Amino acid sequence: MGKRLSVLTACLVVCLTGSCVLAAEIVIDEFSSPELADWALSPRVWRDGKGQPIDETPFSLTHTTDAAILGDAPGGLQVEFASAKATKTPGCYGLLRRINVPHPAPETDCLVFDLIVEGGGGNIKSVDLFHVPSWRRFTAGPVPLDFSGFRQVVLKRDDMRPSPDATAWEEVNYIQFVVSGDVVFTISNMRWSQSATLIPRAPEPQRVTRAVLPVTDVTPGTGAGASPTGDIAVFARDPLRRCTYKTVPAANEGLDKLAVFSVPGEAEPTTFSVRSPTPVRGVSVSMAGDLVSGSGGAGIPAESMEIRVVTPMSLWLDTRRMREVEYLLVDHDMVDLEANRTTRFWVTVRVPENTPAETYRGALVVRTATREIARIPYHVEVLPIQLATLDDICYFMYFRPERLPAWGQTREYFTQCLVDMREHGMNGISAYVYPDGSPVMKTARPGTLCMDDTVQAIRESGLMKPGVGTFVWIAASCYGGWGVKAFTPVVREQGWEMLAYAIDEPNDERRQKLVRQVVPRLKKACPDVHVVTAIGEKGIEVVGDFYDTWICVAAHTDDKRVAQAREQGKRLWTYECGLSPSDALTCRYHFGYWLWRTGATGAAFWAYCDASAKDRFMLPLKDWTAYDQSALYRHDFVWCVPEGPIPSIGWEEAREGIEDFRYLRTLENVVAEAAKAGREGEAAEGRAFLAELRGTIDPANYGKAQDAARTRAKQEGRNTITLFERDSPEPALTVGDYSGLRRRAGELILRLQKGLK
Repeated sequence: MGKRLSVLTACLVVCLTGSCVLAAEIVIDEFSSPELADWALSPRVWRDGKGQPIDETPFSLTHTTDAAILGDAPGGLQVEFASAKATKTPGCYGLLRRINVPHPAPETDCLVFDLIVEGGGGNIKSVDLFHVPSWRRFTAGPVPLDFSGFRQVVLKRDDMRPSPDATAWEEVNYIQFVVSGDVVFTISNMRWSQSATLIPRAPEPQRVTRAVLPVTDVTPGTGAGASPTGDIAVFARDPLRRCTYKTVPAANEGLDKLAVFSVPGEAEPTTFSVRSPTPVRGVSVSMAGDLVSGSGGAGIPAESMEIRVVTPMSLWLDTRRMREVEYLLVDHDMVDLEANRTTRFWVTVRVPENTPAETYRGALVVRTATREIARIPYHVEVLPIQLATLDDICYFMYFRPERLPAWGQTREYFTQCLVDMREHGMNGISAYVYPDGSPVMKTARPGTLCMDDTVQAIRESGLMKPGVGTFVWIAASCYGGWGVKAFTPVVREQGWEMLAYAIDEPNDERRQKLVRQVVPRLKKACPDVHVVTAIGEKGIEVVGDFYDTWICVAAHTDDKRVAQAREQGKRLWTYECGLSPSDALTCRYHFGYWLWRTGATGAAFWAYCDASAKDRFMLPLKDWTAYDQSALYRHDFVWCVPEGPIPSIGWEEAREGIEDFRYLRTLENVVAEAAKAGREGEAAEGRAFLAELRGTIDPANYGKAQDAARTRAKQEGRNTITLFERDSPEPALTVGDYSGLRRRAGELILRLQKGLK
């Protein structure tokens, strides 16, 4: 016999919206049922509605070995569960197959479990009791889930529906739950029992008190140094090097000054970290004043400096284990330093236009209300270079503002987001415009902007200049030729290119069939409008010829794919929908050196703000008024709050990648000018640098890094939709090479420009 969950031998946490739920605090009475042991999880098999195995699912299944979800009994079982909506598999209910259980004793005649429903609707369609390998079964159910609270469920053998050749009760060794609806619930304390001796508990739903489940923090430490034992440590680290609250300064990370180089009109980041052996309250970081010119001329105003705190999100491996990863750059007036917890500060200088070329000096001051902790010299070298524009490269972010709360669905807020995109190097837009009535330019589906408001927001933001910019109408295939005919003249009046987006990711037979039906109609109605979509390797092979522009999955983009696009006369862009906004290195690489090397002429990420943040149980966040660092943000390169978008480290480094590309383009231009001017010797040096870099970068390594990250995620039992903490996408480049290559390109540009003058 057991008391207070001592007989808890299996616990299922199930969520039909995608994951696990918060368990409740329940006091379990003594039971007269036999003690059970060895309830275990067999190898996972997920099947669709036709019984076929599902290879790729968003499910995560973990056998915990420390303690059950409720109580202290060992051997708990934790399951993250998804519905048909999440699997996108027709006819697929959320079902958990093959829970291995001990055979029921002959004297038992029922299956008992505790059911806690957090909310939602639907039901457990059936509870199937199998004998494996014969698969003869008993079936019970349905069990309604249309309440909120706790109840005990008793499924009696005599009430079950046996199959024609049902197994003997004593032979049952597997249990399966088949669930429908969007509902969050917990099953625990599952056991065989005797209905005659069972002590009834909660035959009707009862309210329960939520309790926070214990969490194991598995955040890794970084750095080879020792945690400071004396005063507060202040140290430097390249923005591309990962940092956690456990990071301690390495021997080469001592800080005598922060120094960056930039060009007029551009932004340049750097970082430093602070770690204290004791708590420190009310720490602030500010400029000691303007950055001073060494020549006595005008300096760089302190207002051109932006100082933010690198704030983590929680990467939940399951509902019990998490690790912190760097994510948002939050604007705090002051922060509290916790003992032996590293806090990182992100410092960005925005060099004003027309700033003379020289080095500007100032200082960052770290202080509390009562004392100065550190004064850090800060130097900015401004180079006399005007970087080339990339008008022939389309940079854009997928963004569906209708997913934001009502305050984010206005033209004013949309314009604010587009300004942020422009400031981060974007020059194209994915337009989710859905006309709904007449006039077609002024009507829109609820929560979306009409075409007139969209065009006006683009103009006000300066995202796309007249004659430059690409307007990708995502909803084109929803409206057919008449919609493209209506919108194309409006877009072209602004001097922008119009692209009709048709049938997203046609990588399966159903979507490929739609491509054959829809795309020819669009082309017939508007022969001069290019058709585009995001597409993978399978889609390119089957229906690639239907499109004018391929937005190819980055992992499938290599020299072979580029050559294929060129041979077939297709424009090639790339995109990522599984890149974490916490992966600063890959974000910079994708938009910069890698894109330059591939020869693709466009790049995009999913998504600017996908509004898909989830809590530890994979339930959507409901409070958008502030940033919640206990949540998981998979596809949000910024997080939108009423005051405006908050950038991530990945979003900031995407801009750095675009700037890397601009340095290389500028060098290519001056090399061509030098050769044209007869200065072949000088041009040869620049040409050699570019050739060496081109030979160093292998585009195929991008996909290899993604595959390695996916393998690690599967080994951890994590969802593989978003791949966190990838390896370097180009092993031949060190973290220091990213800025070092830019510096070398800048030196060559200056040398060639001097010769040309």
